[in-house]
Amino acid sequence: MGTTDYVVKRQTAFNGHSGLVEIEIKTSITDAGQSPRTGVQYLYERFSDSAIFRYGMVIPTVLGQGIPDMLMTTVYEPAVEFKAVTLNVGESYVEEWHSTTMATGGPTGSVSPIKESESDRITYLGQEVITVPAGTFTTCKIHRRSTIADSEVFNWFAKGSGLSVRDLQRTEGKEWLHELLPGATINGAPVHIE
Repeated sequence: MGTTDYVVKRQTAFNGHSGLVEIEIKTSITDAGQSPRTGVQYLYERFSDSAIFRYGMVIPTVLGQGIPDMLMTTVYEPAVEFKAVTLNVGESYVEEWHSTTMATGGPTGSVSPIKESESDRITYLGQEVITVPAGTFTTCKIHRRSTIADSEVFNWFAKGSGLSVRDLQRTEGKEWLHELLPGATINGAPVHIE
């Protein structure tokens, strides 16, 4: 069982790009009989009428036990363009990610940057009314399939707000389901339920 909190923090710059929005994502996961695990990451994005552009992310990690904290920074060049908002039902496009990840701090100080490239085929499947623990929502359903790995994700975004209501990920025969819980808020206000 876990929770994820998204908070729009501020307008800022990242890797030489100004006018971006910083989004803080806090995750807490509790497995049976285990202590809760928590994590935080920061996304740097720009929004337009036709797409969302992601420029990078930062993941600070507190290692504890006298080990120096570590900071992982991922830069996307060019920015990743998520343009599913402009697709018609059944239409697809290929989303490409070219990233460089740098780690600083931790037990070894700095390590050499890691370069990766990925691509996903994004398909808009249409609108669907779904019920999750937080209520019933009219959603836009998106299918994402990796073009290089055995992985797919179904996303249900609330119509109008774009709020992620449900995510179902399938990777190598395993499934993970995330759903919006009761009491969810946006900027302190309760999530609107249709």
